[in-house]
Amino acid sequence: MTKHRGAEEPPAGKSDGGGRSDAPRDRVARRLHRLLGSMAAAGMVAGCDPPPLVCDPLPPPIRCTEDPPSALLRAHLSAYATWGVDDRVDVQLRIHDVRDESDNLSFQADPVVIRGGTLLQTDRTATSLEFACRADAASDKLDVEVPMACDAQALRPVVSLDVSGERTSGARVPSQIIVTP
Repeated sequence: MTKHRGAEEPPAGKSDGGGRSDAPRDRVARRLHRLLGSMAAAGMVAGCDPPPLVCDPLPPPIRCTEDPPSALLRAHLSAYATWGVDDRVDVQLRIHDVRDESDNLSFQADPVVIRGGTLLQTDRTATSLEFACRADAASDKLDVEVPMACDAQALRPVVSLDVSGERTSGARVPSQIIVTP
């Protein structure tokens, strides 16, 4: 037996009777395991402001009276449009990243075509709006006003569709949401 730091230890690679091997590799592994465990605990404590807080992964509620309408709609409204058959444009609008219906951002009425086409059909819920328009043959732009509300504040964004390109069924139609104060 060899002496190490004043204590008797079993020869390298042998068990100390408790099932632990004293091989250098095993000793290093045990020390690293203890070190990593204490470092992880220290890191978790050091990374939190006292007292530790719980993070909410959901976005904050919409503040209709505080947020300007343009910022509000840029953050929570998206549009996707594709060509259908016979110069038909299918549009999907979605309100997203809201906690629930209590956020009070909603579609209020069917869309109104301002220029460049005719409204064919709509399907509306509080947080989604799907509609189809027929673009005029000579038109290169189709503008549709979408009545919305956030609490008691009326919003009337315009979905502007670029219909100047090739009108191939299933192809994406470039769209932009325009909010005027």
